[in-house]
Amino acid sequence: MSKVDTERIDPNINYAKVTDSSPYKDYWAINIDGVSIDNQVHPESRSIVALVDTGTTMLLAPEAITRDLFRRIPDAYHDYTGLYSVPCNSANRIPNFTVIVNGEKYVLDGSKYVIPAFQLKNSRPGYCYTYIQTGSANLPMILGYGFLQTVGTVYNAETRQVGFGRHITKK
Repeated sequence: MSKVDTERIDPNINYAKVTDSSPYKDYWAINIDGVSIDNQVHPESRSIVALVDTGTTMLLAPEAITRDLFRRIPDAYHDYTGLYSVPCNSANRIPNFTVIVNGEKYVLDGSKYVIPAFQLKNSRPGYCYTYIQTGSANLPMILGYGFLQTVGTVYNAETRQVGFGRHITKK
């Protein structure tokens, strides 16, 4: 059993029970309270099951949510690969995307979800892909690296819980 590194992660961990909802009960999947875009809870985001997956790069969300998010970003587009792209210089002007777990809000600002061009080349000059993309119909929400980079996570197999802790910024 390992311990939380309290020099890097706030020890006040927000634990969420692994869902009993079939077919996700055998995975690290939790029920989230919702998703908000610029502090407005999206109506189609309540009671979504989200897989917490360190092996997935993207934060995948239901189509209605991603469509609404990218509609708010000037010049965003859905490219031929099915991925959303935004102007690389727009990171400070795009909406916050917040995942709500047990009433606790985890905010991703544009600087956290726009993938720098040097990490993933886009076919359109001046455009960057984002970590937020559309999930599939049978697994609409996956909290992958795009989300997990903003929190410390604790997986407790004994209590069947996933915990989220905030990073501590050294001064």
